Amino acid sequence: MMNRAILITAGQGPAECQWVVKQVWLRFKKDLEKRIVAFKQLEVIEGDERGCVKSILLEVEDSTCLRSLLKSWEGTILWVGSSVYRPKHKRRNWYISLKMIERVWEEHDISDVKVDVMRASGPGGQHVNKTQSAVRITHNPTGISVISQDSRSQHANRKKAKDRLESKLNKANDLQQDTQKRKHFLQHYQVERGNPVRVYRGPKFKLSE
Repeated sequence: MMNRAILITAGQGPAECQWVVKQVWLRFKKDLEKRIVAFKQLEVIEGDERGCVKSILLEVEDSTCLRSLLKSWEGTILWVGSSVYRPKHKRRNWYISLKMIERVWEEHDISDVKVDVMRASGPGGQHVNKTQSAVRITHNPTGISVISQDSRSQHANRKKAKDRLESKLNKANDLQQDTQKRKHFLQHYQVERGNPVRVYRGPKFKLSE
């Protein structure tokens, strides 16, 4: 079953919003544990003040329980309260977001491959051309394929082809992760103000019914 990535973020919000991220995370974590949904923290960006968190990225096991839970959690979350960092500040509405985003940690399974043996081509003489020594390995999920015909030994070519495929998959995975991480960085700045799915109030962070 595919896992999911969930981002809790204050966006470009100040320390007050970052404090809300910490409070929301503590409550969301309890809900995950209560429903026995497996999760782990992938990344935590500390906030500008002690006890604050700018964002938390989670890997969460996808399940019916998770999808049901997200119906009451995913979206904009509002805390209504006075700033503990700037007592004279008049603002009382502080927004953050909790949302499911594209995965960044997916790694390719090297075992899901198709192996073909064939005659080697190119220089090597008559012996090479008549021997089924060349090996092509195709990674089924991605379609990435490599060929090794460096050796007259099929076993040696199989090993080289596997090593080349693994290297190629790692490079493809690194490129994919870099692209997705840039997308995630941009999402840190995207917090919608208004239409909250949850509203908390006061210093005790009480959920409004």
